[in-house]
Amino acid sequence: MRAKKYMAWIITAAMLVTSIPFSEKRVKADVLPEGTQMKFVVKDLDGTIIKNSEDPDEEKILKFKIGDEETEAVFNNDEYTIDIGNRESAGLEVSIIMGDVIKTESYSADKTEYDVTMSMATPIDITGSVYDEATSTYTVHVPYDPEGKYELPEGVVMDTTDIESNETEDGIYNYAGYEEGVINYRTPGYVKARLTAVRDDGYRIYTPVYLLIDIDNTPEFRADNNKFYDNNVIIEKGGDLVAGVTLKNKKSWNGLNLSCNYDNSIIYESSDAEVSVDGTGRVAINKDSGYDLVEAVITARDRYTGEKASYSLTAYPETSNDIILSVNKESLPYDNKVSINAADYRTDTIPVNIENQDDYTDIVYSSDNENIAAIDTDGSIHILEVGTAHISVTAAKKDEWKKYEKTFTIESKAVDSYIKVYVDGIEKDITETIEISEDDIQNEVVILPISLKMYNENGKETHKPHYYVKTDLQDDNVTVSGSDIIISKTDEIERNVNHTIEIEGSDWGLNKSKVTLSFIINGKEIDNSSIYSVRYIENGTEKPLVSGKVINGIRTRWALTNEVKVGVLDSENYKVSNDNHAEKRADISFLTSNFEEHNKDHAFYLWEKNEESNYDAFFTHEYFGTDLEAPKLTLVNHENINITGKGLYTSGNASINVMAADKDGHLYAVELIDSLTGDVIKSVGMEELAKNDASLKETNVRFDIPFENNTAVHYAVVVWDQAGRKTVRSLAGLLRNAEYGEDTNVLISDNTPANDRFSVENGPDVNKYVTENGNIYVSGESGIVIVIVSEDAGDVYSGISRITLTVNGEEKTFNADGTGSFTAADNTAKAVLDTADFMTGVIDDKGSRHLSVTVSSEDFAGNVSTPKSYDIYVDRKAPQAEGMTITFGNTGRNKETMTSYGTFYNGRFTMTSDIRDGLSGLKSAVLKVGNRTIQGYVTGNEISFDVGDNVSGNAELVLEDSVGNKNTVPYTVIGAGRGVKNSYIDVDTLPVDIMVAADSKPGKYGWYNGKVTFTVKAADRSLSEKSGIRNVTITVNGVRYNAEAYDNRTTSDKEYKVTVDDRLIMETMNEEGMYTVRAEAVDNAGNTSVKEASVYIDTVAPVIGEITGVKPGSDNAGNVTINIPVTEKHFSAEGNGTVITVRKELDGKTTENVITADRSDRMETVGRYTFTEDGTYSVSAVSTDAAGNKSDERKISFIIDNTNPVVRISGVTDGSYVKDSATLEFSAVEVNYRNNDVKISGTRSLNGITEVLDMGGFVSSTKESVMKKVFTDEGEYEITIMAEDGAGNSSKTERIHFTVDTANPEITLAGLDRASYTDTVSGKINIKDNYYRTGTVKLVRSSVTYDETADRLNITDKEDVTDLFVKTGKESSSRERDLVIEIPKERGNDGLYVLSVTAEDMAGKTSESITEFTVNGYGSVFTFNESLLNLLNNPYVKNVQEDFTVSEYNAGSIDHDKVSVQITRDGAMMQNPKYSVNDLSEKNGWHKYEYVISRDNFSSDGIYRIVISTVDSDGNKSETLKEDRLAAVFYVDTTKPELVSVTGLGKKNYNASEIDVKYELFDAMGIAKVEVYIDGVRTKEITDVEEITQYLGSFSVSQGMNRHIRLVITDKAGNVTDTDVAEDGKYVADFNKNVTISTNIFIRWYANKALFVCSIVCVVLLTAGIVVLVTRNRKKKGTQEK
Repeated sequence: MRAKKYMAWIITAAMLVTSIPFSEKRVKADVLPEGTQMKFVVKDLDGTIIKNSEDPDEEKILKFKIGDEETEAVFNNDEYTIDIGNRESAGLEVSIIMGDVIKTESYSADKTEYDVTMSMATPIDITGSVYDEATSTYTVHVPYDPEGKYELPEGVVMDTTDIESNETEDGIYNYAGYEEGVINYRTPGYVKARLTAVRDDGYRIYTPVYLLIDIDNTPEFRADNNKFYDNNVIIEKGGDLVAGVTLKNKKSWNGLNLSCNYDNSIIYESSDAEVSVDGTGRVAINKDSGYDLVEAVITARDRYTGEKASYSLTAYPETSNDIILSVNKESLPYDNKVSINAADYRTDTIPVNIENQDDYTDIVYSSDNENIAAIDTDGSIHILEVGTAHISVTAAKKDEWKKYEKTFTIESKAVDSYIKVYVDGIEKDITETIEISEDDIQNEVVILPISLKMYNENGKETHKPHYYVKTDLQDDNVTVSGSDIIISKTDEIERNVNHTIEIEGSDWGLNKSKVTLSFIINGKEIDNSSIYSVRYIENGTEKPLVSGKVINGIRTRWALTNEVKVGVLDSENYKVSNDNHAEKRADISFLTSNFEEHNKDHAFYLWEKNEESNYDAFFTHEYFGTDLEAPKLTLVNHENINITGKGLYTSGNASINVMAADKDGHLYAVELIDSLTGDVIKSVGMEELAKNDASLKETNVRFDIPFENNTAVHYAVVVWDQAGRKTVRSLAGLLRNAEYGEDTNVLISDNTPANDRFSVENGPDVNKYVTENGNIYVSGESGIVIVIVSEDAGDVYSGISRITLTVNGEEKTFNADGTGSFTAADNTAKAVLDTADFMTGVIDDKGSRHLSVTVSSEDFAGNVSTPKSYDIYVDRKAPQAEGMTITFGNTGRNKETMTSYGTFYNGRFTMTSDIRDGLSGLKSAVLKVGNRTIQGYVTGNEISFDVGDNVSGNAELVLEDSVGNKNTVPYTVIGAGRGVKNSYIDVDTLPVDIMVAADSKPGKYGWYNGKVTFTVKAADRSLSEKSGIRNVTITVNGVRYNAEAYDNRTTSDKEYKVTVDDRLIMETMNEEGMYTVRAEAVDNAGNTSVKEASVYIDTVAPVIGEITGVKPGSDNAGNVTINIPVTEKHFSAEGNGTVITVRKELDGKTTENVITADRSDRMETVGRYTFTEDGTYSVSAVSTDAAGNKSDERKISFIIDNTNPVVRISGVTDGSYVKDSATLEFSAVEVNYRNNDVKISGTRSLNGITEVLDMGGFVSSTKESVMKKVFTDEGEYEITIMAEDGAGNSSKTERIHFTVDTANPEITLAGLDRASYTDTVSGKINIKDNYYRTGTVKLVRSSVTYDETADRLNITDKEDVTDLFVKTGKESSSRERDLVIEIPKERGNDGLYVLSVTAEDMAGKTSESITEFTVNGYGSVFTFNESLLNLLNNPYVKNVQEDFTVSEYNAGSIDHDKVSVQITRDGAMMQNPKYSVNDLSEKNGWHKYEYVISRDNFSSDGIYRIVISTVDSDGNKSETLKEDRLAAVFYVDTTKPELVSVTGLGKKNYNASEIDVKYELFDAMGIAKVEVYIDGVRTKEITDVEEITQYLGSFSVSQGMNRHIRLVITDKAGNVTDTDVAEDGKYVADFNKNVTISTNIFIRWYANKALFVCSIVCVVLLTAGIVVLVTRNRKKKGTQEK
């Protein structure tokens, strides 16, 4: 029992442990107070309230449940009320049940009433309807019906109340009515209604429905191809939609094709006002000026459905290079390339100008390489470096949307230079060695007694060269400062040895030049052997030392074993020591046997006694070490290298692993070299070797063998020790374990399998045939061999090692080693197999055989080719033909005619025959008829030939199979039952060509006026031999005229003449005068053809009487009608009889009119014509009948004039102002211009004086006469014009006023020259123009000054001081503006001033004047460039991006030698800072200097200060910054801030409700911001850090499990340290980023995953142990009882 209790307790404890929640406190759910209710309104689909019966015995329609518990609901006022008090609110749900329908509502504290819609009825079934639960409505998409009708399903009706419908764009609602189950609508859109139906059980169904009448008219822009071109329009397609349209050089475009069902409902829209689109989708660009591109979105919208499609449009203006440039005042060369010497433009700029520049606007200059050539906005090029740049100029003409663009190349070339060496101002021969004595050296530094100067190729000394030094000494032993050469650390330089110095000079615009010097430091003239001795003792015997490596520039000598002894011979004056700090003694000893043990080198120093009785080192150090033997090199392993008797091969990715060993621990390097050239391919040095073995005694080195595919390499491996000994092994020697030189095999890289070519060679008289699928057919068995040629491609290859063939399952191998050998030449191997032994398998009863062959090869590099399979078949039997039949295509038409000279067919027929071929298949089948060959077509085993038109000759069938087996089958034509046999056949389907035509042409209306002769031609024109004409018959008006018959097949062309003369006319005369000639021809094949022609004959001409209705030569007002009488024999009501033609000449033009005849009887008629237009008329009348008989001509002339003249003046706008000149065009329009009188007058006024102008005469020569006149004189013009014609008609008087302006505004600046002013500046500005409109004046100042009162710098950059110093002068008039500038001499007024004045007159002519000057009342004026100004405003940066430029302006010159630029970093003065001084002064007294400070000075972190000081020619000193504390100070900081320490996060679990965390930060330049994130949420942000370099902060972390802590620190320069991304130990102290804080022991226990898992395991083990113990006790007790 006790065990059971223990067991139950343990299980309960385990369950308790595993079920502990991880929240700190369980919150009990809220309980609703007593009386809480939920109310429900339940409606059917039609909106009616669903009520339960009041009869308690009747089953309720609605039932209610709370959860699974059924409850009562009280119904009152259309609501059901349920009591839910004393229940938990969480998860409370009420279910409403009606039959099988259930609706559930969840309790909400914000809601007491719930609306529920439900029904047991099935909704109306409308095909394609979609139900929306939110609105309880169905949506039906109805296909658009042009008649506007939608029929409802059977049994469904519509409730006509509460109809909703969309409104069309015309304000009409779409719904048009309802009748008998049909809804009428007007346009696509929607109709919302309620549909009803009655179920079988009588229950009425209500369904609210949206009927969407869907036109399916979604517009879609499409392109047929991915790209197509239309007037330079490029359309790019993405999927099915067009992504974009680029319109180039066009202002209009037809637009994209639009796909939709109803185009008339589409509205086009544009997103940009500069792009318009009309109703057809045509796009127009409404851009009038400039050259900027135009972008818009073009949208097609359906006006009914609102569906849209759009595409983006980008329009570019037309581009042109028709713009003329001048560079440096010279025309641009034809090749658009300008070359200059860079040095000539160090300070000057190169101007770029456009011809007629005033005509252009939006001018932009740009350079593609501003480091070479930068260009200002005014077109001034600054040459900054040697090289090539491309300058582009773009512009637009005013009032024109077109881009003018031209690009030219500017090449700035460097000139050659050279360096001269001077001693005391005298040029020195650089071949001489410069000697230095010990006395010349001061503090281990000596300045060579020479100076350097650099010159360009023209012998001019350069401005400020830069020198770079290379020597055989350490890098920092020799430097160049200015022109001085300084040698330092002379104690490290060996005496009495020549040393070289190579100096390379460079300067702006010059090629580099070099000079090489040599110097020697003369040491004491001492016989070393008389001073000290060095002895190497080995086993008591003195031996020589071995030369070794170089240590710190000092030669090393290596001993082998034992001891080295060094001793001085003159111990009074000399001493030696082990190093420069050890005791100085007369002798020392090196036990070299210990060197290997201690793994170090030893040296001695020699000291000489000086005058102060001290000892100074003066002689070269010597180093000693031990090395017992050369290093060893052995192969460890290799990868992917095939070692064969022929050579070494690899297919790629080869490598070798070697063991380098040196028992003395002096490994120095292991190298992979090219053994042919000695070049080092890859080297592994001591540092890398030491990573594997710090003792440098033994290490593995792996080399990947570099090679290109199909190459041969000669590689060796070299191992060096530090004593300079080496061991060399060839790659082949290592792989074959042979010494270098014993095996010269190279490594062949070959990763390409061989290319196998398969062929079959035939014996005599054997043909072969290869099908498309690779099958090979041959016509015989003997002599057939298979040939395989395998070629190992590439210039370098491994060669073929094996070729394998499998024939009918039997494998045959050809090896390079002689087994089944093949023939080989270089990279090609050839294997030959005779197939005689394999010709044993019969595949059919014809004796044909089949060979199945598979081929592959392998090269020596191991590459195996892909196996290829082939099939060979033997075919020896020719194809056969059986039975031949002829079938006509159209039996009703075709005829067969047999004659003694041949059999003829007049239609196509088909010849058919059965064919058989054994194996290879039919290659060709032709039917030969005469010289024609007809190809057949095969259907199954049947071949047919279409025998077409115009075929003749004997016929035979020729068959051939694919291997050349042939068979010829003859064919004979037999006329059955006719007794005729003939092998000749002729197919003639073409009838005889017949022509019937009159030899002469009739009159205009088809009538002849005399006899007519006809030509009748008959011709048999078959394409081959003709069947021949059989007979020809000719009739006239049905009367036989001629008949001919022919009995041969050679008659092909016949011609006959038929004349309709008086005799024939009398025989065939009919009343209409018409005659018809008919000809009929039949050929031997039975083809019949008929042709006929008809003519009309009339010989009497019409007569015209006198014309009446107007007096000849008269002037007439109003309309004129003339009468023309005509007499003619054949008037016709059908209009093909006689007509009257009237020719009217008006204003030089002739028109012809056919007059309708007013016929009074058959023989006479009168034609009438009315003239209404003004003009001079000359009328002639001629009547021509249908046969071409003409009447005599009748003429009459007269004039009509009712029109006033019209005059116009164009060319300028009334009241406008015109630049330079005005061209006016005067025009007068008058139909009858002969008597016109045009008068033009004008005046010009200027400065109060008016003159009358001579306008010249106006000549009227045409209906519209024009005269142009140009007005070039300046002034105000008034011009008038009027006209009067001969009939007294007068025009209106036209008048125009305009002004011609020929002069630009005149700007005069007095007292404001480009100069430096040391006193008060007084200047004047005057602007004049007769038609002045407006102008601007702007004065800006830039300066850097020191304000002594405020003790600070005042820095201004382009400060607008116009209002301070620019005032209005004397009273200005409308034609003149006068201003004055007065800048008093005051300390605050010094600076660089830029004055810009612009003026514009009424005609738009402009002028501009810009000048700059300085006010130097108190010394130099300084300005800073933008990069320095920005840095002073924000002094913390990660790096300096640009050079600094400080400009100095002075009234006098600056002494260049006294310019000082001082830069300190962290308080230490920078030695030799990089800067340059540019003298930009001019001869007129303008003195400007630029100090360019290189950004390279600021590459390291630190606090920088800059001070520039200069002295002018008068000795005045100027400093940009007076005191060090006011210097330009800024901070360069690339180092991230450091999180020094974090306390309070040392553990992962805390028993607390909150913990406090403290941290310490450090940043050398300053901390800007600290952010604390807990679980990804920023909880604290600190920006007001008091101590900017070091900060102590804290924050709190509230309780929770696995709280993630993150700190983000940002310093002043923007460097960021983030504890989530920073590397451990770098910038971030160690702390726990994830902690659990809780007073709940179980939460802390669970958070400690290791403890939690161990606890669970222990509980399980304990439980298992107790079970085992109880079980044993039971067994033991049972045994005892027994």
